[in-house]
Amino acid sequence: WDNDAADAISLRSSNGSIKLIVKEGGNVGIGAASPVKKLQVSDSATGLMTNLLLTNTHDTNGDTTGIAFSMTDNDLYNKAGIVFERQTTQGRGSLHFCNNNTNGSANFTLADAAMTVEYTGEVGIGETTPVTKLHVKHTAAINDAYGLVLVENTNTGSGGPVNSAVNVKNYYG
Repeated sequence: WDNDAADAISLRSSNGSIKLIVKEGGNVGIGAASPVKKLQVSDSATGLMTNLLLTNTHDTNGDTTGIAFSMTDNDLYNKAGIVFERQTTQGRGSLHFCNNNTNGSANFTLADAAMTVEYTGEVGIGETTPVTKLHVKHTAAINDAYGLVLVENTNTGSGGPVNSAVNVKNYYG
């Protein structure tokens, strides 16, 4: 550790470059000498770059790892999250975008998934096990002018109309 100045503490490599820094205001930089947010992770690479890796080493089907979003400093009111759930071998699984809309301190769960992306490419909105490329599910009656899905073409130019293929499946009583 190196006390850079009155405003930071840093960890440096053998050549003196800053690898980790904690600024006086609480901003932490990993690979960033002057972090501008509470946590800034920086590196330089060509192509796909992943600067953050979240893991659950238990690695059993149904296990998860993810990010929770909250407005408090405790483990309450984690109302939204992005969660990876292992579903099958080789670490493949589903990515869930969760949003808990209940009044109270309950945290989100996978049951609160508003959208799920399966490892096979299917996307579910209101459905955690989609069976088609886009599976939209809603369990309450829809009593508005737009229905369940609205496809809107706002093209005001001279182009032709939008062509769509939609398969609508209704269940009655």
